[in-house]
Amino acid sequence: MARRPENLRARVSERTDVVRGDVLQRDTLADAVQGIHTAYYLIHSMGTSDGFEQDDRDAAGNFASAARDAGVKRIVYLGGLGEDDDELSSHLRSRHEVGKVLKESGAQVI
Repeated sequence: MARRPENLRARVSERTDVVRGDVLQRDTLADAVQGIHTAYYLIHSMGTSDGFEQDDRDAAGNFASAARDAGVKRIVYLGGLGEDDDELSSHLRSRHEVGKVLKESGAQVI
């Protein structure tokens, strides 16, 4: 899944399906996750703006809702390491929060 699949298609195998989807635009996600058993969530918004935490929260919430609606069974999430405490950087705190939001999908989150 990519916001601009035309930029990705030339870089992947012909056997790879590339679909359009933008986690910050929920209405683009239903078709992208339809029929998917396991989704890899490798998305972060750190470079987008000063409000990356809200973008991360919105993106994860949109994806979790679409995954739940489509019956996705498992989400593999590459998050951040560290204890969930007040001393985490804003980036790592956001990574932990995204994991919690993804769990709201009802899918198994690894």
